[in-house]
Amino acid sequence: MHMLLKRALLYGGSSLPSLLFYYLTEKRHGTPIGILVMITAVQVLLPLSYDGAGYLADNAVMAVLGVTLGAGMAFYIRDVQQCGADDTKKRALPPFYNVLARWNENGGRNNDDPDDTKPPSLSVMQTDSRWWLIQSVGYMLFSIPVMAFFDGLLRVCQLPPDTETMAYWYRLPPPWQTLAYHLMAGFTLHLHVWIVEMLYRLFLTVRLAIVFCFFSPHVGYYQATRQFISQPAIFDQPWLAHSAYNLWSARWHQIFRPGFIKLAYQPVRSLFPSKERGRVAATMAVFLASGLLHDYILVTMMGYSAIQTFAGMLGQQTMFFILQGVATVISAPGTPWSRLWSWMPTWLARSLTFVWIVYTAPIFVDPFLRIGLHKEAEGNDSSWGYRYTQDPLILILASYVRMDPSLFRRC
Repeated sequence: MHMLLKRALLYGGSSLPSLLFYYLTEKRHGTPIGILVMITAVQVLLPLSYDGAGYLADNAVMAVLGVTLGAGMAFYIRDVQQCGADDTKKRALPPFYNVLARWNENGGRNNDDPDDTKPPSLSVMQTDSRWWLIQSVGYMLFSIPVMAFFDGLLRVCQLPPDTETMAYWYRLPPPWQTLAYHLMAGFTLHLHVWIVEMLYRLFLTVRLAIVFCFFSPHVGYYQATRQFISQPAIFDQPWLAHSAYNLWSARWHQIFRPGFIKLAYQPVRSLFPSKERGRVAATMAVFLASGLLHDYILVTMMGYSAIQTFAGMLGQQTMFFILQGVATVISAPGTPWSRLWSWMPTWLARSLTFVWIVYTAPIFVDPFLRIGLHKEAEGNDSSWGYRYTQDPLILILASYVRMDPSLFRRC
């Protein structure tokens, strides 16, 4: 009960800036931009002020919500400024909390399709709603054995030696077991990000199906569901990437790409008269922003007091993304260095890209392992929601085997 109350206070406190922003923009117009900017800053910084008071997972959720809602507020402020003195346009702006659509404006797969602007017929909406629901349920059923397998890997595989006591920089060069563990742990972590997308998709499709079955057809719900489904996939076969540029521009976290372009790439590029220099600087700005964002999430999860006890951890996320930015600039089409990739056969380019990710991914994953995020998969019945169904079958794949017979008695 005490923890539930604590969670309620933490989440409730984190929601106060967004509620105030909603009141000032939806119920009362004409609020000065400066006040809205201050509320946006409070929304982003408030989760940091808790100093890691909640569980790691709760702190991560509050950090992501803080950044997401803060981004929605930033988009709203940008649009208000673009409206100038036209109050009619200001009142017609979409609400700030519709952040996913705002973040990914012009990022869908079907934006160039003229049929997207036509109102769908009732039969089309009914067919789509049924098919989308079947797909969503299928994805969730498929996720159960997949997530049980990878969560099981985290339980069965022993954490690489010295991970919890020594910064990654002091463990170089790593043995292949360490690289394999970090690659597996990073993949598992991002699978849980993918699950969030699948859960939201399931919510939208179930809501749409219920409305169509028991109430009158709702075009707004249909359009919202179709818009979400038409967004670029979070992960688009990243194992097929043939360069760092291809990985980060077309295959990894594409649902967030348009937002970073608007918030970081375009403003920085506009500062440079030289197109080439502007593109390089803007690309690095995007990766710097992403690195700072991940460091922010890490500090929020652990708390600024506790994270100081982990030598070399702060800034490690930013370092990882700066390295990826450099690799992206080098491999981007149209640059002098891109010629190095043009003559390579596809298999060689993919192999080199894979090696690059394998050797740099631990820089990203290591801080999350050091703070114990992987232990979220070790609670009774798995605190992430996936039971011990495949652990005995995974033992042969373990890089560092935890020889604990009680682990398998729980299966």
